[in-house]
Amino acid sequence: MLILQRASCFGTQLEKVSKEDRGIVVDRIEKELVAVIRDSELARQRIVFGIRQVQKSILDHSAGIVIFTQQSEASLFNHIPLLCRLHSIPICILQLSSDRLGKLFAMKTLTMFAIKANYVGNETSGEKMPAEYKQELSSLVKFLCSKASKKV
Repeated sequence: MLILQRASCFGTQLEKVSKEDRGIVVDRIEKELVAVIRDSELARQRIVFGIRQVQKSILDHSAGIVIFTQQSEASLFNHIPLLCRLHSIPICILQLSSDRLGKLFAMKTLTMFAIKANYVGNETSGEKMPAEYKQELSSLVKFLCSKASKKV
């Protein structure tokens, strides 16, 4: 019972992405982000998956935006919105199941992921992310920030 109360309290603090916008956001994630990370290993390194890795990126000040699903098990990650607010990182809450979000990235389930803002390529090996991928990722981050959840 306590978990459900926390989940409902958690859900009312932040506004969720509307159904119309949710479809657009999911399409852009699928067409742009998933396509880019399949093609480029360096682009893949800009994305962190899972609660623990997202928390680390927030604390390292490297997360640009955090995207997660609205689930009843919100007690597992109640601290993430608080950390995001403390570090001024936008949050995008999607009303999706973790299964559906996971399928976008060829995973069984995925509760949350973050896109790093200030990722610098592997300078030692001389690898650099192609400019078109950088542009696509920055465009997607700007779009997601515009759709980010506002505090109610």
